[in-house]
Formats: sequence, structure tokens, C-alpha cells
Amino acid sequence: MFEPVIIDSTIWQVNLNDFIVRERTLSEIVTDYYVDDFLYVLTPRMLYKLDVNDLSIYDRIPLPQRFNYMTTSSTNIALITADEIILIDKSKLAYTAGIGTERGDNRPLRVPEHFKPPSHDVLYLISDSGSKSKLTILDVQTGEVSRRLTLDKVVYYECDCLTRTMKVLDVSNKITTFDAFLHKKESLTTDVNAHWFTQTDNGYLLSNENGFFSIDATGRITDFLPADIVHVQSTDKLVALSKQGVLICDPLTLRPQQFIELGRQLIRLVQERADETEYAIVIDTLQTFYAIELQTGHVDILRKEKEEIPIAVQYVDHMDTDSLWYIQIGAFATTENAQNSYDALRQTGLPVYIDTSELYRVKLGGFSSKVDALNLIERTGLNGWFVFQERIHRTERTEFSVGTTTYVFEDGIITRSTP
Repeated sequence: MFEPVIIDSTIWQVNLNDFIVRERTLSEIVTDYYVDDFLYVLTPRMLYKLDVNDLSIYDRIPLPQRFNYMTTSSTNIALITADEIILIDKSKLAYTAGIGTERGDNRPLRVPEHFKPPSHDVLYLISDSGSKSKLTILDVQTGEVSRRLTLDKVVYYECDCLTRTMKVLDVSNKITTFDAFLHKKESLTTDVNAHWFTQTDNGYLLSNENGFFSIDATGRITDFLPADIVHVQSTDKLVALSKQGVLICDPLTLRPQQFIELGRQLIRLVQERADETEYAIVIDTLQTFYAIELQTGHVDILRKEKEEIPIAVQYVDHMDTDSLWYIQIGAFATTENAQNSYDALRQTGLPVYIDTSELYRVKLGGFSSKVDALNLIERTGLNGWFVFQERIHRTERTEFSVGTTTYVFEDGIITRSTP
């Protein structure tokens, strides 16, 4: 299965069984995304949970603020800003917790789940400052930093899940091996100013805009293949994308086997194994998809199937549980600020309340239907987090309207009395 391709607000999924590419368009440009059990997509105002195969929306929640990046841990989605990480429960797509971080351009290291230490729910983060990079392991359960180290600015990295080691290439042309706890194991320095690398049986393959370099275990250059390289992927075949075509090489001998010239400027390369046959999927500036069979060099142009994803998608709604959906509109350190927010919202007729279990949290709810909660928050323009928590019983009974829809609040539950 190919990983979905996302450019601007459009998501594509390649299906080589039928030689088609499914196209889905969101209403906003995608900020970031991550693929594991689902495809999680971050936009400035929404977080989507999509089926990886057909790109249907499984769940979604609006976001009260913008986030720079996202990643996932074993149980949570992590939304990242310069000084905070918000954890969202994967299964329910609901707010879990907020973790303060050291201020910086914190980005996720894309680390496979099997690479992480057993029984540790952690996030790997990287931030750059000048010529240095800072790597951090953050414990999701406690919010504490488990490990932090500073090294020369990171250019590229790859993880080995079998040995649980991470190899990091920095601007000093040094490849350093770390274990899963970011403890240094060994390092190797080379003369190649590389942008990409992968380990081989006898050393490493490296590349930059001038071509491929083979180095041995001491860092000595043993072979060189000149090539104009834009993008590289490597499995059994070494595949390089230039602006006008695709170069296929033997990674053992570092010798070219084929060059497929497509006559258009190419921007993206995706490589994967399908039905025991390796393909390279290449995309040009007109967003045409080409499937190249690496063994024969045969090229097919994939047919597109386009379908707009509507914003109001219906999905799994009610849950058989005593817990309900709540909208957390604000969390305040002082009673005064919480009371001001509460009073302003009460004047609109919304039956909000203040939860003082930790901070002074102004909430609206509960809802047994997440769809009803989504509709209400979109109609009112409220900014808040969706929280799934144990039902709070309240004796108040009231009716209120949002637009033409009337709601009833009774025994702690909000339901619609009119469509």
C-alpha cells in the first residue's frame, strides 16, 4: 500500500490493482499529516481521521487554535506549537491533556512505533537553533522530558526497528548511531556533503545534488555515480528522481540500470512494493501520476477518480458508555477570569458551567451525540476542545436556541428538540 500523497488541500491514494489514483479535496490547505492505523490530517481549523484506503472521513474535530505540526504516539495524537503539545485521544478524537515545552521550532521526528522502547509512550522531537539541533524524548504519560541532547544540525535520519537504533546525519558530514533512548553508540565522519543516506552491508550510500556516493565502514569513498538528483527512495532498487526523469540503479554495484525520461518536470517520488513487484510512483508539476515498474521500466499513467469530501460528514456517533461529550471553552487560573467567561456565555442562553477539578474550566455539555455537539459549536462559532468524560449530573432544566434549532438541557444532557 502506498502512503497517501498530499499537496496543498488535495489528498491522493494510489491503487495499483486498478491503476487509478483516488483524489479527495478538503476545504483548507493541509498543515501536516501522519499515517499509522488511520490517516490523520491537520488543517488550520480541523483535525481529520481518515480511512487510509478509500480516504473516507471516519471522524473529525474543530480546533480552537492553529498548530504547526502533528505526530502520534501509541494512544494519542500530538498537536505541536512552539511551546505546547496538545494530546488528542486516537480512538475518540477528544482532548486528553496539554503539555508545556521549551520554546522553539519543535517538530516531530517521524519514528516508527516499533522503534520506541517497550512500554514507553513517548514522542521524539527536534528543534533547530543556528548550527545546532536539539533532540528530545517526551514522556506522554507524565509530560516530563526523558532525554535531551544537542548536536550539530540534523540533515537526515533513519530508524532501524530491528536493532532499535537511529542513525543521524548532520551538517558536519557525520553519521551518529543512537539507541532508542538517544544514547550515543558510535559515529562515522565522511568527506561527502550529503543530503540523504541509507546503510548497506559494507557501509553507507549517500547522495547530494551531484550524485550517489558509496562509503565503507571507515567513511572512505569507494564509488561515485554522477546524477542530477531531486529526490531519492531506496528499497531493493535505488531510485532517484531528476527534474526530467527517473534513474534506477543497482544499490550494490552503484551502476545505472535504466533511465526513464518522462519529458515533464517532476516534483515527487513514492516507492513501494505491490503484489511482490516494485513500482515507483512519480508526480509531475501538472499532478499527473506515473506508475513505473522498476524491473522492466514500463510506464503507466494512472487514471484519477475525483470526489469532493463534504465538510458535514456523518460518522460513528453515539457510544455505549456513561460518559458524554463536552466542549471545554476555556481553562483559567483564576476564579474571576472563569466567571467573566461564564457570565458572557450565559447571557447568550448557553447552559455552561465551571468545572474546578483542576483549573477553572468553562464547559458546555454533555452531549450523547458528537454530531449534535459539532453542529452546535459550528453554528455558535465557539472555540473549544472536545472532551469525552464521565457524565456530570445537574438538576437545571432549560431550553435554548441556536439559529432555528432548539435544544433542551435536562439532567446534565443537551439534546435537540427541533431539527
